[in-house]
Amino acid sequence: MLKFPLLGIPVGVHLTFLFVALLGAPRYRGVDIAIWTAAAFVSILLHEMGHALTARRFGAKGIAVTLY
Repeated sequence: MLKFPLLGIPVGVHLTFLFVALLGAPRYRGVDIAIWTAAAFVSILLHEMGHALTARRFGAKGIAVTLY
């Protein structure tokens, strides 16, 4: 599992995230699958960071984001 902080919030990326992203591999060729995986990662991470930052703004403790 990949772990890193983003804006002070710990982020984890589980191996299953890559597996699910690669389910579209038969439809894409070459660099297209890398672009698709990167786009999915960025968009989902931004979405989840919105939840985490809102929770932090309202005083929640122990916030973390894990992408499965």
